[in-house]
Amino acid sequence: MKSLPISIVLLFLGIFQQGISQEIIYDTEYGTYPRSILKDNNGDFIITGYENLEPSDYFWRSFLIKLTPGFDTTVYIIDDTLNQLAAPTLLITENNKYIVNFVEQLENSGIYFDQLSFMVFDEDLNVLSFKRYDMSPAYNALHLFFIQNDDGRIYGAGLRGIDSNILVMEINEMGDTLRSKLINSPGVFPSFSSIMKSHNDTVAFHTFIRAFDPLADYTLTTVDTNFNYTYTGIVFDDNKIPYDIRGNWINDSVIMGVGFIPLGSYVKDLAVFNFNVNQQQIIGDYLYISRPDTQDIPALNIPTFVDPDYIYIGSWRGSSPGASYNGRYMVCIIDENLNLIGMKSLGKDGYQYDMTTMQATDDLGCIVIGTRHDNANAPPTDWDIFIRKIMPDEIVGVAEKTIDPYDSDYFIYPNPGKDDLNINTARKGVELKIIDINGKEVMRKRLDNTFLHTYDVSKLSSGNYILHFRDNEGYEESIKWIKQ
Repeated sequence: MKSLPISIVLLFLGIFQQGISQEIIYDTEYGTYPRSILKDNNGDFIITGYENLEPSDYFWRSFLIKLTPGFDTTVYIIDDTLNQLAAPTLLITENNKYIVNFVEQLENSGIYFDQLSFMVFDEDLNVLSFKRYDMSPAYNALHLFFIQNDDGRIYGAGLRGIDSNILVMEINEMGDTLRSKLINSPGVFPSFSSIMKSHNDTVAFHTFIRAFDPLADYTLTTVDTNFNYTYTGIVFDDNKIPYDIRGNWINDSVIMGVGFIPLGSYVKDLAVFNFNVNQQQIIGDYLYISRPDTQDIPALNIPTFVDPDYIYIGSWRGSSPGASYNGRYMVCIIDENLNLIGMKSLGKDGYQYDMTTMQATDDLGCIVIGTRHDNANAPPTDWDIFIRKIMPDEIVGVAEKTIDPYDSDYFIYPNPGKDDLNINTARKGVELKIIDINGKEVMRKRLDNTFLHTYDVSKLSSGNYILHFRDNEGYEESIKWIKQ
């Protein structure tokens, strides 16, 4: 282990209000990538991320943002002008210390991110400790996730690079490594998505990880305190295989998992399920949620909740062949029994949004964080962080009554379309009218109370139409649609 000084700068940067209620923007010149958000013991929220300072050679630095419940912000830049600092993850300990783990590439090392580094902060963002560990030989960037169990012990796991090794370790609150072990996953190149604490004195942690089982792809892996492991492949009864699974405990025996199901080159559905850890099996039905023309990539830190009747999940558009809602992100509320309570597509027209992290708040709301790009005015490399507070009524309530002028209760695909019209909505008892450019009603349908609806519109003439929706509470919304 090597411990060296690092240049750290405390700055209050260009953060300003931006149109939508309770949304703030961290304005950067180049690309930026939020990684983690957690609530500390005082009710403040700590966000980690990293930003690209030189787009030509991808020079990174990391940062923390401290966000109060009133949306006051402090930005702390971890800046070494010689070394690259990237991919910071976060653990807030029971003593309210902030442990930030990131990877470093030392100046002139010639090795891709060859250092594993820890910084420990107190709640006033004073640096208590900095540790740097040499992780040569070269590897693809190491991503570690940490949890602290009720007994105070801190465990972490992540990737050890191109040799398919998984690094598991125990550290203390000052970032000292107490012990570690490499686990090989032969035949499967591993990737991590989440780590969950233990409810058993003999278990270090549970994790959803792409490892060990090539048929299942992702597994629920249990690592004991001696760093031995067991795993169960995650495959649904309909033989669908969820990928990139995140998870959180619903109670002491059940973990809710959220991944995605590939449905072709572009389309991906979110898939939500409950897994009984004691029985090592999926219990009950699955919930599939999608916006029909997107790769919906699940956000980190999900599912997140303080009340199991208001569980937040969300996704962002990984790519799309032309979504009509212009690169927005999706937020849903479900309950612990996988009932869909509400769903909205959020964002502002003219922007591409990548919503990466979510954290529920004590008032039943949720903070969502990601990046956005001004499609018309910003260069391709300029992505700014957005931080937004969402309350349940904005997702459960009808779009007509919410404060966001850009949200919608209905997802239409394809638009333009030809023979089939797909409509996704969480609203109930909806009547659809399709109206042509002359104001004539050319089709009327009563939607059932399922989530996905598909209609044959091949007999409609080419042209512009208005889709007019009215739900069983009398709320209305109209969307432009083009028939090719």
